[in-house]
Amino acid sequence: MKQAGVFPNDVTFIGALTACNHSGLVKEGWELFHCMKDFEIEPCNEHYSCVVDLLGRAVYLGQACAFIMKIPIEPGGIMYNSNLYACSCLWDCVAHVRFLMQEKGLNKDLGYSVIEINGKLQAFHLGDKSHPLAKEIFNELQRLEGGWVCPT
Repeated sequence: MKQAGVFPNDVTFIGALTACNHSGLVKEGWELFHCMKDFEIEPCNEHYSCVVDLLGRAVYLGQACAFIMKIPIEPGGIMYNSNLYACSCLWDCVAHVRFLMQEKGLNKDLGYSVIEINGKLQAFHLGDKSHPLAKEIFNELQRLEGGWVCPT
């Protein structure tokens, strides 16, 4: 982008941080976050959330907790991915991150998925049964899960 004379904005950085997050590029994501100031972009909740997720997925839990403690803005709806720590069976870190969340008055957003069916987007929140086709959806999920065996 620099070579083309295109300057990133806050949304560009969210996309780039998310890409680093999902690709396991911790060093690159960390560097991206810190170069935001070179473009006079103040990190917002989404940027901080991406970095916490980046560190958590890489199991850099100490760094994630230290980063959370240094966030200088009011957290608003920022989400800390304590579930990543739980998946790693790192229960002490789960407890610590949840304590930090509670201390800062944060709530974890419910997970959801979005899929396209016949050209229409359908959103499904975790455990939500208010969708007009909820019964059919859950029946299909049960059918699909019936023969599935977790690979070991």
